Amino acid sequence: MQKKLPDILSIKIAEHKPIAYYNDGILVTDWSVIYPEKAVLPEGTPILSGPEKLARSVYEMYCDVNLFLEKYGFHISELSINESNVWSLKLDDGLPLILGRNDDVGFVTEQNNVFMWRLGNFIEAYPHIENKNTIEYIDLRYDTGIAVKWIDSSGK
Repeated sequence: MQKKLPDILSIKIAEHKPIAYYNDGILVTDWSVIYPEKAVLPEGTPILSGPEKLARSVYEMYCDVNLFLEKYGFHISELSINESNVWSLKLDDGLPLILGRNDDVGFVTEQNNVFMWRLGNFIEAYPHIENKNTIEYIDLRYDTGIAVKWIDSSGK
């Protein structure tokens, strides 16, 4: 907004479309996060979280990983990076996957992307897992495969 004398007020308005929920706000197309009082985005809008300065990177990671997983019938509902730079996601059926950090392994894959390599391990192993409804989460941070954490049904 700019005021010009004597009695002219000049206002610039720019429209930005919401593309994801981000932390407690909404990520818009200029990569900023806004905090409206009430906002309802379409069903299926991704829920992302992490430091605001990484909002664009988190969204781009969501797009890349979701595109990869969609080829195998999976879809991401949530993606986050925590303070330790550990990435995790939740599939639309509620299954959490821990991807880990991009720099925590000492090998290079053919595609030079450790996350896609780890997700490939998940896609290969998942059909062979029984009792899928008793999985608490799947950890993909291993260079030899995956680890499954089962829900403790004993109440301990």
